[in-house]
Amino acid sequence: MVFPKFRFAYRLSKSELVTATFMGLACGFMPLDKVVAQSAENNREQINTQVESADLQRNPDDKAIPVIVVTAQKREQAIQDVPISMTVIDADFIDKSNLDNIEEYALFAPSVSTDESARANSDIRIRGLGALGGSQNTFGIYLDGFELTGGTSLATTTRLVDVQRLEVLRGPQGTAFGRNVVAGAINITSSVPDPASASGLVEIGVENFGGYDFRGFLNLPLSDNTAVRLSGLYDHTDGNINNIGPAGGRNDMDESGGRVSIVSRPSDRLMLQGAISYEKREAGITNAVNDGLLRGEVAAITPLLVALGLFPEDAFPAAPGVFFPDQNDTVSLDTPSFTEIENLIVTGNFEYEFDFGRLVWVNGYIKNTISSQIDLDSSPFNLGLSIDDRENEFYSSELRLQSTGSKRLGWVTGLYASREEGRIDPAALQFGADAPLFGVNVPFGTVIDGADVDSSQDGLAAFVDLDYSLSDRLNVLAGLRYNYDEINVVRTQRESFGVLSPDTSGETDDSAFTWRLGLVYQLTDSVNTYATVSTGYRAGGVQLANVASDSFDSESIVNYELGAKAFLFDRRASLNFAAYHMAWDDVQIAVRNEALLVGFTDNAGGAEVWGAELDAQLFINESLALVIGLGYNDTELTDISGSPDDPREGSPLPLAPEWTASVTIDYQRPIYKQVEGFIRASYIYKGEMFDDLLTADEASLFYPSYDRIDFRAGIQTGSNWRLEAYVENAEDDIYVTGQDVNGISLTGSSIVSPPRRYGLRVKKEFGDS
Repeated sequence: MVFPKFRFAYRLSKSELVTATFMGLACGFMPLDKVVAQSAENNREQINTQVESADLQRNPDDKAIPVIVVTAQKREQAIQDVPISMTVIDADFIDKSNLDNIEEYALFAPSVSTDESARANSDIRIRGLGALGGSQNTFGIYLDGFELTGGTSLATTTRLVDVQRLEVLRGPQGTAFGRNVVAGAINITSSVPDPASASGLVEIGVENFGGYDFRGFLNLPLSDNTAVRLSGLYDHTDGNINNIGPAGGRNDMDESGGRVSIVSRPSDRLMLQGAISYEKREAGITNAVNDGLLRGEVAAITPLLVALGLFPEDAFPAAPGVFFPDQNDTVSLDTPSFTEIENLIVTGNFEYEFDFGRLVWVNGYIKNTISSQIDLDSSPFNLGLSIDDRENEFYSSELRLQSTGSKRLGWVTGLYASREEGRIDPAALQFGADAPLFGVNVPFGTVIDGADVDSSQDGLAAFVDLDYSLSDRLNVLAGLRYNYDEINVVRTQRESFGVLSPDTSGETDDSAFTWRLGLVYQLTDSVNTYATVSTGYRAGGVQLANVASDSFDSESIVNYELGAKAFLFDRRASLNFAAYHMAWDDVQIAVRNEALLVGFTDNAGGAEVWGAELDAQLFINESLALVIGLGYNDTELTDISGSPDDPREGSPLPLAPEWTASVTIDYQRPIYKQVEGFIRASYIYKGEMFDDLLTADEASLFYPSYDRIDFRAGIQTGSNWRLEAYVENAEDDIYVTGQDVNGISLTGSSIVSPPRRYGLRVKKEFGDS
């Protein structure tokens, strides 16, 4: 899916138009005067030929779907030639829809869902695949080729400013991206410094709940071939949930961040690029409200506690609106709750153009620190709290050589190495100074369960990907990647009730080949079809709580996919369709030993996924456009090894809605002289989901389906000024986006969506931005 930007073209010379059109499309269909300045890119004959044949014969005022250039296969290609089901969200759509984070991006991608239960990140599910156990991810996030989600680190909280394009790739990407991408990948391309001219942007917004934000960038040429780009943001909200308990506080948040990037082209063949990003987030209580669902280790006695009226009178708002959904903006907690997150990302890219191909070297480092304190019992009683400090560092380097130009054989080959070091310093449960429910006083800070966990993971990979033209219309694809991972974990036990358990440690290694085979057939000049079989691999790991085994195995997936990508109606419409079947083997699943009250990971058995996705875009006329995304996903856990009578067999996978849909309508037209008006409306639907692998009688962790409508309207003067008003979640529906489940919750908590948000934004661009 490609989201359009309405700007009327003007005539250039033929050579200027070819270059500008290509670069404009690569940057998300930006204004032509902006992308001409970036036309110093190396020659890409094949893409330029497609753009020339598709665009130059048209009237420049005639609307046409653009040829978008993506890097989903680690080389620049027109999206219609890439045999992957994918959604492309460009800078203009991100800007006009005010998308703040990856959770917001996911709303517009078919077959993608999120769960916001974790305080420090969101769990992303693509085609229903997500982590049911283990510590590795099932998806990857990549910034300018650098992996942000190595091993156990997650970057879904990162507020990436000044983004040029975001590609959501569905299905395993094990050949191009390697391990832990069995579900898919999110490929982010940042805006590139431009040495042609100085430019900048300032944007200010205010909204309800005391919200305000600032963001902007400044592009500064340093020489004819070198430029630096500075970008930053600050965002504040007072939040909409109030804590009336002893601790007070709200779900407020302050977030700040910035990025400095520099690009230099010492010659036509050499390009050097470096960037440093930093972000800090300080948040109060979560968006979790009491839902009255009794669960956890003390669930058996919780009904009695409630029946005896042991909650203080001021514990919750007056009955009957005590629990969600009757009330959704008040909680009563005795423990101050907060989360602080810091992300530092450093990347460096090197590209050299040979006569036969391009050498690319991508290096990166990310440091992520998280500190949090949580009221575990979700009540005004001083029963328990969790203090959690985490630090994670990840390094990676990828060296690849790839073909360029229009040759019969296209290829990419390379080597990859990474190292991750992490430390978790939690007190999983601490008693406070008073525990009146049990009639005892326990000294503050008494640790009931806690241990420091240090881990490291080293990864190596080698890969090759080939694309061979058997004829003018038929291409055959083949790719192979070898992955090797070595994992070490050391658990340092803390004293609990005066008892110090022995420390434990473990190590394991894992390896796998992942591959892809496919055919791409150009049915007509405007219709491409493809058939692929691809595999993915998720590394195994160490487990220190399982009495039967000290490690668990990797899991694998095979994806069978048929697709078509077409331009229709003289390129006023595009239609991208994919149907798929995925077989998931040796699924890593969380298991609990009830006798020992410990959890660990085991390899469960298998799961199957069937589905289809549709992206469509239509220019109804030069002022009106329609974009549709639709996904159908049928998931099932087919078996649990060693437990033939496990009631969870046959259940749908968690956080896997059967249907997802989005519709965006854009209307834009001149109002007076250089002033244009615009209206945008978006409709989003996510089907019902379960939070975990549940049987039919365990519907307590059930997420009902929801829909959401957003409106935006405003005026703009070319690319210089824009003023807009917006309403998000216009119907003010409050729906569940996660479950806050822990071992001693007295009432249970549901993480809920923000209520209706509305505000104003003003934006000013300078120079040729």
